[in-house]
Amino acid sequence: MLDLRKRKFIKEYVRNGGNATRAACIAGYGDGGEYSRLAGHRLITNDNIIREIEAAIDQAGLSGQFLAKRLKQIITKPKDGDGIALTGVSLVGKWKGYDAPKEKFEIPPMPKSPEEIDEILRRMRAITRGS
Repeated sequence: MLDLRKRKFIKEYVRNGGNATRAACIAGYGDGGEYSRLAGHRLITNDNIIREIEAAIDQAGLSGQFLAKRLKQIITKPKDGDGIALTGVSLVGKWKGYDAPKEKFEIPPMPKSPEEIDEILRRMRAITRGS
């Protein structure tokens, strides 16, 4: 069971677009400085608090459809303050698992032999002569 300060932290965390330091400060964990930052980090890594944040997001009706609709609205008709809204949409999307997987990009290895290098240069010269 979570105490009142932790519940306040959760409410403020969701309200402030995932700013754990600010949420910790508002909930009474320090004055916004280093202590609030450390308390926010400690709280946001607590399994019970993570479950409560997920439940609060679901209870707020922030479905995938809502997020997509709000994102489209921000893109097509931007207004002042949409930067904060976009941060919130992004945060909720990550909490719900909608973030795109990172693709690994690898640069092909450079040619190792002088013959391979000569072949590449020959092809490059043929292309530049042809244009």
